[in-house]
Amino acid sequence: MKKLFPLELVFLIVVFVLISSFIYTSVMAQGNKLIAQEITISDLVIKEDYEALEVDITIPVIQGLEDKQVEEKINQTIQEDVLDFKYRIQTESEEYLQLAKKEGWEIKNILHLPII
Repeated sequence: MKKLFPLELVFLIVVFVLISSFIYTSVMAQGNKLIAQEITISDLVIKEDYEALEVDITIPVIQGLEDKQVEEKINQTIQEDVLDFKYRIQTESEEYLQLAKKEGWEIKNILHLPII
C-alpha cells in the first residue's frame, strides 16, 4: 500500500496558500488604471460516509475575478487536486479495510485529515 499522504497534503497546502495570497490581495492593472476587484471565496462542501472512510471536505470556490477564464481555471485546478487526493485516500482506505477483514484485525477510525 502506497503511503504518500504527508507529501500530497503539503502539496495541496502550498497550492492553496499560493492561490489564497493572490486572491486576497488581488488588484489588477488595466492600461494606466488600477481596478480593485471584490473577490469572494465560498465553500463547496463534500460529506460522504463509507465503511472505510468518512469524508468531510471543504473546497474553496473563488468568485469575482474580472477574468472569468482565470477564475474558472483556478477553481478547476483546486477542485481536481482535492478530488484526486480524496480518491487516492478512499482507494487506500478500502484496500486497508479489505486487508483488515481478511486478517481479522480490529478496525479503528484513526485517520483524520482536514482538507481545506
